[in-house]
Amino acid sequence: FLTAASTAAAMSGVALFLLTIGLRATAAATAELKPKNIDISLTARWAETPLAVEAAEFMAEEGLFWRFAEALVEPPLGSSDRDVLAAVEDAAAGLLSPLRLRLLRMLLSAHVFSPRVEMWRQIGATDAAR
Repeated sequence: FLTAASTAAAMSGVALFLLTIGLRATAAATAELKPKNIDISLTARWAETPLAVEAAEFMAEEGLFWRFAEALVEPPLGSSDRDVLAAVEDAAAGLLSPLRLRLLRMLLSAHVFSPRVEMWRQIGATDAAR
């Protein structure tokens, strides 16, 4: 006959066995996971778009376009991209949270808004030709 103590001991033994198997399976699955880096390179059929205009597209999505346009003081023509980026960041810093400002930097570095800027340029060129 099984007593309550022997039943509890048997159940705890089964639980310990299942826990051990589960931990080993988890460790095996984790050991097989390796980070996979993905590098993507795209080539566009248009010239590079200005950083300030790409930043303006981002600010338009945030509902801050006109405030950004008023705050932006672009460096003179021929300035480096760093000078333009510094001017964009100075104008955006007063309008965005630190997290949104970091997001803007990341999106500008990836030229996420470049296709949209080019689209607006082409629409403007088409309308001007009419």
